Amino acid sequence: MPANTTLAQDKATLLKLWAATGGAKQTLTNGSDDVSKWKGIGVSGGRVFSIDWRECKPPLSGVISKEIGNMRELTWLGLYGNSLSGEIPKEIGNLKKLQQCYLFKNKLSGVIPKEIGNCTALTQLFLRENQLSGVIPKEIGNCTALTELSLQKNKLSGVIPKEIGNCTALTELNLFTNQLSGVLPPTIGNLKSVTQIAVFNNQLSGSLPPSICDLPNLDRLFTYNNNFSGSLPPALGNLSNLITIQIGDNLHTGSLPTSLATLKKLTEFKIMGNDFSHTKIPAAFEEMHWRLGANFVTDWNKNELYLNKAKRAIDSIKDMEVRGKVTSLQEDLFNHVKNRDTAKADKVFKELKEIAKTQTERLGKTTATVLNYYRFRDNGHRYREIERIEEIPAAKQYAFPAEPGETTEDRVELLLSMADWKEKEFQDRMKSEIVEPMNTASSIADLCKTYGIDSSAYVYDKFGTPVELKGPLFAFGDGTPNNILVKPRFGPPKGYQRALAKEKEGMKKMGDKWIGLRDLNRVTFEFEDPLMLTLAYKALMKKYKVSGLKNKFEWVFTETYKQPPDIHMNLDLGEGWLVEVQLMFASVLTVKKELHKFYDVVRAEKPRAILSPLFKVAQTNEAVKDEEIERMRKMMESAEVAHKMNHRRESGTASAWGEGAGERIKELEIKVEKLESKISRSIEVLEE
Repeated sequence: MPANTTLAQDKATLLKLWAATGGAKQTLTNGSDDVSKWKGIGVSGGRVFSIDWRECKPPLSGVISKEIGNMRELTWLGLYGNSLSGEIPKEIGNLKKLQQCYLFKNKLSGVIPKEIGNCTALTQLFLRENQLSGVIPKEIGNCTALTELSLQKNKLSGVIPKEIGNCTALTELNLFTNQLSGVLPPTIGNLKSVTQIAVFNNQLSGSLPPSICDLPNLDRLFTYNNNFSGSLPPALGNLSNLITIQIGDNLHTGSLPTSLATLKKLTEFKIMGNDFSHTKIPAAFEEMHWRLGANFVTDWNKNELYLNKAKRAIDSIKDMEVRGKVTSLQEDLFNHVKNRDTAKADKVFKELKEIAKTQTERLGKTTATVLNYYRFRDNGHRYREIERIEEIPAAKQYAFPAEPGETTEDRVELLLSMADWKEKEFQDRMKSEIVEPMNTASSIADLCKTYGIDSSAYVYDKFGTPVELKGPLFAFGDGTPNNILVKPRFGPPKGYQRALAKEKEGMKKMGDKWIGLRDLNRVTFEFEDPLMLTLAYKALMKKYKVSGLKNKFEWVFTETYKQPPDIHMNLDLGEGWLVEVQLMFASVLTVKKELHKFYDVVRAEKPRAILSPLFKVAQTNEAVKDEEIERMRKMMESAEVAHKMNHRRESGTASAWGEGAGERIKELEIKVEKLESKISRSIEVLEE
């Protein structure tokens, strides 16, 4: 057959493939009959060798049809970042020359076809972030040229096939956040080129195979949040290129191999949530502990480490000297603007901008320090649930469609008016449908039943013993009654100018696809416990239509945050009434309140935007007691006491407390009694 005939066949196949994905013909061809000029199509030697339909706008939402198997000369297939659904057709196995296959970030379901093993030229297979189920086919071992295998964030089950050891060219193996079980196969030791093994967030068990110590290029090992048990392989310290070890939240026992202490390239050592025999940092690891600082995460001395750092961070939130300086500069700015002295006003404005930038960075680091208190105080078991919350793309605001001649200002005025009329109803619904059920529930099971949530996954920690919901562990420990698990903070309502600016910003980003203001009615739910935050998220998902969700919590350790982390949700309460709900930790919210003052300066585009005082009452005396900060410090202390008591009771042993455990436990019991007495007295005063 002449070359142009085979190209004609490819042309016909492409039209079928594009139609199946939901794309319009005109969008593909752009009116040209020349296949080489079609959207994302590469032609060489009279045949199509690449299809690049990644991140299409609008996203492709159909299926990958079986006609894909006709593209026999294809070496590059990129369909990622769309909304494709359905199964991966088994005909993909006909693509014997395929080298790169990128199908990630779609909605593909079904199994990974075993025919993928016929694609022996594959070097990169990216199927991550879909809804794939079933097992990893053993035929994957036929793809011996693979350098990267990314199957993470699916629903894959079954075992990791031993045939994975045939893929000796692999440099990255990413299988995390699935439902895989069984052991890590010993054949993993064949992957001499591998630099990263990431199998965390699964149900893997057994011991780590000694063969894992035979991987000279391994620099990142992530096995946390599984059921791995037994001692660590003694030769693990032979992996001289390791920079990250994260093996926390497993069932490992025994002593740490001292060879690990010799790893000079190591920058992260996170092993919390195991049953190692140590009660304090072993002498061999002390140098590593001080070298890595916050990235040395164990169960030993961690309470003091993170609690004390968080307390110091809370104390440093409000820099009174800076507050005084900002207030003074704002007064100067006001006078310069009033006197029409543009040059001096611009100079002061620039100085305020620099201060705001510095303070934003400082408070971003403070946020990270405070967040570690929540992340690590309970070995991270409950915090892990927050990291699993998946994002939902924002839906557009469809209330009050634009009328001919209607301006943006008109639309904003109408939306603001609607928010004013709806505010009372909004507050009543949030209180009665979320706050009251959580704060009156008698148990976690009772709370889950209210919202139709499976309660079997929500126990305190790996010991599997349910904890009383009204105990001090989950609640605010600052004198607040133990049954208060969530506090709502409403508003304040958005001002017209800020609403208008945000509306125009949204229109600029989305073009003609106006998404509109979605946060005119807003509430922040404040929590002291990660489990309560997760359950509130689940309740909101069950109770309302969610029109957008952002998870601003990082699953990797972060040293600074540009914005305080939260779960940011938009709810559709009917008839286009979109509201904003934020789920946030109490101490982080304390940081946010201070941070917002400097946001106003950062966002300001001209001096007139920040003439009003940021700090309404200037407080320059560093000795002034700040009630909010004092409240947070007490909350941390009492919650930490509660955690220690419950951990001891649930584990059924005091061995992990070291020598003198009995005396320390008695001291803690006395502290708990004092706290409970103080709380009772506070309630009596309130009732009077």
